Amino acid sequence: MIEKMKLLSVRCSRDQYLELASHAVAKKNFHPILANDVIKSKMIGFQYAQDQVYTQLKTRIDAVDKGLNLGLVENLSDINEVELDVIKDTIDKVEGKYEKFTASRARTSDKEDKEALAKLHEYLHGQELQYIAVHLGRIPLEALSRVTLYNNEAFIFTELVRNKHYVWIMYLCMKEDDKHFEEMFGSLYFETVDIPKDMEQEEEIRDYCKQALGEICGFVAWRSKMEQFEKFVSVEEDTILFNAFVPEDEVEEFKKEFSDFEIEDVENSDYHFTPPTKLSNRKSVKPFESFVEMYGLPRYGTFDPTTFFAITYSLLFGIMFGDLGQGVVISLVGWFMLKKKGMGLGAVLMRIGMFSAFFGIIYGSVFGDETILDGFLRPFGLPIHVGDNDMTQPLLIAAVAMGVILIVISMLMNVLILMKQKRYASAILSQNGVCGIVFYVYLVVGAVLNLVYKVNIFTTPLLILCVGLPLLSIMFHVPIHNAIQRKKLKPEDGWGGYITESFFELFEVLLSFMANTLSFLRVGGFILSHVGMMTVVMELRVLAGTAGPLVLIFGNILVIGLEGLIVGIQALRLEYYEMFSRYYESGGVEYKTL
Repeated sequence: MIEKMKLLSVRCSRDQYLELASHAVAKKNFHPILANDVIKSKMIGFQYAQDQVYTQLKTRIDAVDKGLNLGLVENLSDINEVELDVIKDTIDKVEGKYEKFTASRARTSDKEDKEALAKLHEYLHGQELQYIAVHLGRIPLEALSRVTLYNNEAFIFTELVRNKHYVWIMYLCMKEDDKHFEEMFGSLYFETVDIPKDMEQEEEIRDYCKQALGEICGFVAWRSKMEQFEKFVSVEEDTILFNAFVPEDEVEEFKKEFSDFEIEDVENSDYHFTPPTKLSNRKSVKPFESFVEMYGLPRYGTFDPTTFFAITYSLLFGIMFGDLGQGVVISLVGWFMLKKKGMGLGAVLMRIGMFSAFFGIIYGSVFGDETILDGFLRPFGLPIHVGDNDMTQPLLIAAVAMGVILIVISMLMNVLILMKQKRYASAILSQNGVCGIVFYVYLVVGAVLNLVYKVNIFTTPLLILCVGLPLLSIMFHVPIHNAIQRKKLKPEDGWGGYITESFFELFEVLLSFMANTLSFLRVGGFILSHVGMMTVVMELRVLAGTAGPLVLIFGNILVIGLEGLIVGIQALRLEYYEMFSRYYESGGVEYKTL
């Protein structure tokens, strides 16, 4: 369902801006309109603009946070006000420390140098080296074995990092022997890597910066958000205002939050803004909203297909990937992804896994074994062993029949949507309207009656009524629509160009009906493909002897991962190309709060 929106306008005096911005940043349930759009629409006023002081300060804080990997947390729920001069002074001091830190590392630009320095720091952290000389550098890989020739010498060396050509090592010796070992390692083509003198202070610098910035980052982030709010605020004389779309069921809460200011209900027809689309669905189907949004948000005031998509997608996946054991595994994987990793896709996997398990019961398949459930299901006339040779043809016919039903339902939905929008001509005359339904259903029913029951309904009167008239209506729906609207009947490009173009479009319509219908053969094809793959796994299990259980486990993992992904994509393709294209209108504006 698409939530209904209300356009509200909030006004106040210019000296109340900070108070207004503070309320707006704290309140999240509205979609603000850019001030420039309001100004263009009303042809009056100008945008409220001030220096972005706190935004610039936040940028400086973020740079240090990222550079030192501090992991600062901007707690906007518990903010202590800090004087601007104090903030600037703190940031200046922190940047001084940060620049000292980066300067000490500037000489070590290579990745391996940095890794070697990091490991060196781990080795030497907290060690007293008053009489010990420490050297870090790299030697050619082939020279590493020659170091062992000097085992009788008084030094210690450790390998830190290596690549295809060099090895980075650390060696320690007494300071009094430093000259001797410099010459010795020089003979091994030792290349020195400078060790920053203040390396031992890095943790102290990080701790200082984290503590200092942690005390101000929340307040700076808060004020920065208030400055970002300026782009939604326009000025008219001494009054500032901002406009926002608010969900209808939250209007009263919004008015209560901004009760200190003047609030006005605005008719959108005066502005012609495109209302944002906010989807609101039941918990059972809400995870599928992401698939709908991936195709494109529905336009405000049209139809949200999430519920229909959730049902048909789960149904298609379950039919094509029917296995009780594998379906349960998919649901468990989905649960893990959702609960442990916070991945929204996990909620989808939980649901389609249940459908897979359900159809696995219908097919009598448990991890590819079609004998386990036979005794339990036989009293109910099940299972349906889809892998039997005599099931192939009925399976493909059933797949096409299901496709016909889903296509007709999609077209009926399109008619209802267009009728609700009062686009009656398109609802009746278009290829996905009443004329398209009459043409498509007549041909399908006629073909079935002729092939199965030997009943011929392809008579001349019915052909004219159910084929000729619908096709002519589809072909000339634009001039007919113009005539109904009392507009100019002749097309802009003339009759010749219009008829030529419409003829090829009509030919494309006929091909699309046939292609969309036959496309559902893939449903039956993937049922057979799944059975075939699991048959191979079961045969290999027998041939593997004692390793059979391992073959069964890894075979099921392979089928779940590979075929499960392919079936998921193919079900999505059927949704987008065979159904969405007939009734769905995308192009909505995303509902975005501050």
